Amino acid sequence: MKPLCIKARSLRSVNNLPTEIEELSISGCTNLENIYYPPMLKKLIIIFYNALSSVEKLV
Repeated sequence: MKPLCIKARSLRSVNNLPTEIEELSISGCTNLENIYYPPMLKKLIIIFYNALSSVEKLV
């Protein structure tokens, strides 16, 4: 599966991602507070964030 790239200024949370995602890139999300990623994720890239308070692996 191709890497999933997310770019959204007003996004506050990243969740409900497909379980088969192996790579996730998030950039330009200045209001992003929470990231909940699937257990199969191998690579997480976060660029330019201000309010990020938690990054959690889903079981």
